[in-house]
Amino acid sequence: VWWAVSRGRSLVVADVLQDPRFFPAVSDQAGINVHSVISVPLWVKQKVIGALQVVDEVPGRFDAAEVNLLESIAATITIVIENATLYDQARRDAETKSFLLREVNHRVKNNLMAIIGLLYAERRHAEISQQPMYQQIIDEMIVRLQGLTTVHGMLSDAEWMPLRLADLAEQIIHSTLRTLPFGERITATLSPSEIQVTPTQAHNLALIINELVTNALRHGLCDRPAANLHVNITSEDGMVHLKFGDDGPGFPEDVLHWRRYNVGMGLVRNLMQRTLNGQVFLSNDSGAVVTLVFRDEVS
Repeated sequence: VWWAVSRGRSLVVADVLQDPRFFPAVSDQAGINVHSVISVPLWVKQKVIGALQVVDEVPGRFDAAEVNLLESIAATITIVIENATLYDQARRDAETKSFLLREVNHRVKNNLMAIIGLLYAERRHAEISQQPMYQQIIDEMIVRLQGLTTVHGMLSDAEWMPLRLADLAEQIIHSTLRTLPFGERITATLSPSEIQVTPTQAHNLALIINELVTNALRHGLCDRPAANLHVNITSEDGMVHLKFGDDGPGFPEDVLHWRRYNVGMGLVRNLMQRTLNGQVFLSNDSGAVVTLVFRDEVS
């Protein structure tokens, strides 16, 4: 075996009892009186990783035909060994990647929660200092960060695979509605949809949907005790259409034509155009309606 491995060549011995290279313990391990031997090296990527050895009790048992046969078998064996090695390496790499991903997700989540905690502390300070404008800004930042925390948790649970847009919208809406003052009632209706979005799209859409909900609550309630939100998601010609509406008074004329808009709607427009390469359309249909159109990158 050592001779075949060290030289990378097949070896045939007619009678090992006449050859000083023979290791006598082979007969004991095989349970027979070995006379004939073939040793064939196993090659993987131009490197010998071992040998295939066949023995027989009859002297002169093997010839060139058997050597060719065993070399063919050895080639098949090396493929199996290489595949097993690659699979084992891939499994170890996947385990390492999974561990690192869990660690990163945990740290990101903790950092987001720490920032939210600091903002809540600043909010309490603003209340004490009677700074309502500053308090409102902090409230909006908290809601945005909670939306990011929500989508990060969903992506982490999905191992950063595409998410159903309807599930994302539902989670973000409910996360935002939890910030409502006591006594105000909002209902949200989402049409069923199997359309999915990539992790990158999900992050940006989480911010956008959060802003749309916040804007609807701020302007759609209009001193009413309750309001309704509705979301419809469809796909056409490779483009996703997300229609978000409320049953409030609708957009003023100057807002419909983007001659006037607040920080939240400006953020929605910038995210759609600059990060999602999409468009935002405003309309009135029994309330304010915002339609987002962007490319379907999953289907």
